[in-house]
Amino acid sequence: MTLCTVDRGSARKRILLVEDDGATRFMMSEMLEELGVECIEAEDGRRCLERLADEADRIDLVLMDIHMRPMTGLEAIAAIRSSPDDPPRQMRIIAVTADQALHDPELVRARGFNDVIPKPVSFARIRDAVQAL
Repeated sequence: MTLCTVDRGSARKRILLVEDDGATRFMMSEMLEELGVECIEAEDGRRCLERLADEADRIDLVLMDIHMRPMTGLEAIAAIRSSPDDPPRQMRIIAVTADQALHDPELVRARGFNDVIPKPVSFARIRDAVQAL
């Protein structure tokens, strides 16, 4: 796990990037760094839950891949949204996926995500997500 902050005055934003593919994780963390965002990385849904248990109150956004092993993004979002704790229950979480069936924002919202960024990920989509914070 590695730390990846939009600099808004003195408060840098922290984003938890959950992605199992190392090359994609590297590329997205580079985009986030370019935006001045502190990026915390997790390799799968289980690691995401561990990070949120430790530091949910210091994370502004989660970017989460859907298809990961051993715990998928769908399993992780279900655990997060059913959590009695807030944060992370109400945290802003954006799905990141190459699955065409999940590129529909209404479908991912029904699964508990706030929005979706389709893969391949573009800098503009990452920038828009960060600027919405």
